[in-house]
Parts: sequence; structure tokens; C-alpha cells
Amino acid sequence: MTVKELIEALTMCHPDAEVEFSVDFEGEGALVAVEHQVIGRREQINPQDVGCVYLHNTKNDFTHDEPLCNGNLFIT
Repeated sequence: MTVKELIEALTMCHPDAEVEFSVDFEGEGALVAVEHQVIGRREQINPQDVGCVYLHNTKNDFTHDEPLCNGNLFIT
């Protein structure tokens, strides 16, 4: 993932979301995807939940259902 792709992916996430790394040690190695999960909103617990941003080094381990940006960004 390039810096430009990363910036574009992060601008689609909530600015107050926490950022976490999701590393698969047998994955590609480099950052390949950004996922923004809004768990509270999805489960109808807290509609104001800003969610959490996950940085992944593999494209195979997501809990999303709407892939965007050619597989580099996933947002729920």
C-alpha cells in the first residue's frame, strides 16, 4: 500500500477512531489494507460509536461485508 492509498483509506474512517494493527506473521508482510469497524453501530448498542481502525498485512482476515477501494479499504 502506498502512502497515498493509506491517506485515502484513513480519510474514510472516523477521525476519533482508535488505530490497531492486525498482523498475520504468515501474510504479505507489508500493510495491504485498512478496515474501519463500527461495532456498536452494527450491533445497535451505541449509534455514536466511532469504532476502531485496523491496519492489516493480509487481505484474507476481515469481518466486513462491503469491500471498497480495490481491496485496500474495508468499512462497515
